[in-house]
Amino acid sequence: MEISFKEFQKIDIRIGKIVEANYVIGSKNLIKILVDFGEIKKQAISGLLKWYKPEDLLNKLCVFVLNIKSRKV
Repeated sequence: MEISFKEFQKIDIRIGKIVEANYVIGSKNLIKILVDFGEIKKQAISGLLKWYKPEDLLNKLCVFVLNIKSRKV
């Protein structure tokens, strides 16, 4: 799927630092993270447990899209 440049400009892409990372109780692949973007902090759930332990993610800088609609995991 391709998007136009005009659509791409609407995407809020930022670098954030993971300041908290915890196991999600009852899940085999989800990690709850808190990401610091400087002026704001946001919480997210990521399906990274197959590849990383929560402690491996602490203080890592990662790319995030901030204006994605929430969905149930």
